[in-house]
Amino acid sequence: MNLTDSVVVVGAGPAGAVCARELGRAGINVTLIGGVSRHPADGETLKPVLRPRLESIGLWERVRPAAKPLTETTSSWGTDEPSDISSVLDPYGDSWLIDRRHFDRVLVEAAVDAGAVLVPGQAIGARRHVDGPWLVAARTGGGDIDIRGDWVVDATGRAAWLVRQSGSRRRIERLTATGRRYDGGRAEARLLIESVSTGWWYSVPSFDGALIAVHVAAHPLDDDDWETAISAAPLTAERVGRGTVAGPSWVRPAGSSLSFITGSNLLAVGDAMVSFDPVTGDGLSFAVVSGIEAATTIAAAAGGDGTARDRYLRGAELLFARYCENRRQVYGDEHRWPDAPFWSTQRAS
Repeated sequence: MNLTDSVVVVGAGPAGAVCARELGRAGINVTLIGGVSRHPADGETLKPVLRPRLESIGLWERVRPAAKPLTETTSSWGTDEPSDISSVLDPYGDSWLIDRRHFDRVLVEAAVDAGAVLVPGQAIGARRHVDGPWLVAARTGGGDIDIRGDWVVDATGRAAWLVRQSGSRRRIERLTATGRRYDGGRAEARLLIESVSTGWWYSVPSFDGALIAVHVAAHPLDDDDWETAISAAPLTAERVGRGTVAGPSWVRPAGSSLSFITGSNLLAVGDAMVSFDPVTGDGLSFAVVSGIEAATTIAAAAGGDGTARDRYLRGAELLFARYCENRRQVYGDEHRWPDAPFWSTQRAS
């Protein structure tokens, strides 16, 4: 079986779904390849500035049921005295806790409503003939299919599955995030950030009322070492308190990287384009913005703008450069462990 479309978006997470939705709204035929989200409700947030952006494209009211306001941030970074920052100081108001499963599902539904063809399955191969269309092979419950497109968008997250076939990734450091869910901890609507000699912790409520505690370091935190490690973070340990561990620990990559794309008529969005250290909180917000911008880029190219793709890629490079500088400044603000390997490495990255 063969399906012919102008754009094939590989990956149905937030970046891919938003991109497909905006392409559909622009009148471009688009196929979205991906499965139903199984992402846990693990305390992800949207930055305040994303609300007006989502409002401007008519998506905020659709995602609002999947969002709860996060009203305060407490930080113990560079000093033993914690400081509180209220969302009333932000011109855009609150950050937003996101129910990722609901959020992802709503965005995919919005893409389909805008005309995208959803292919539940997984891409298993992609190739492009010289100056010809892309051909993406997808494995679905009904068998393997081939999908043709003038453009392909890589929305496969940090795996950057398509980019790695026709480009490269620049990674500036290796970081991992090890997390646990707790029932019964202090899950008030507050983000807590606390640095320690071996890395740093953040804790935040999940959308479903649990408390999420995450350790960010150069290497994963073993279960056997968890209690010892968290005892070095007194604010986090106090917040977890007598909470009960709910389910197994999880480990995810948390390093920073930028894709260099050489294949023509190929773009990347979200983590497949730029992935962020969680210290900046930019990951999910960038997924949404990059999905919008990639769709705008492809629509402009379809209209004859021969420089649109290069502007998108250059914009991503400039964004990454500014992010790296900001990241160095953030890590440079922590001076309490000047000889600790983690901190000296991050300041030099």
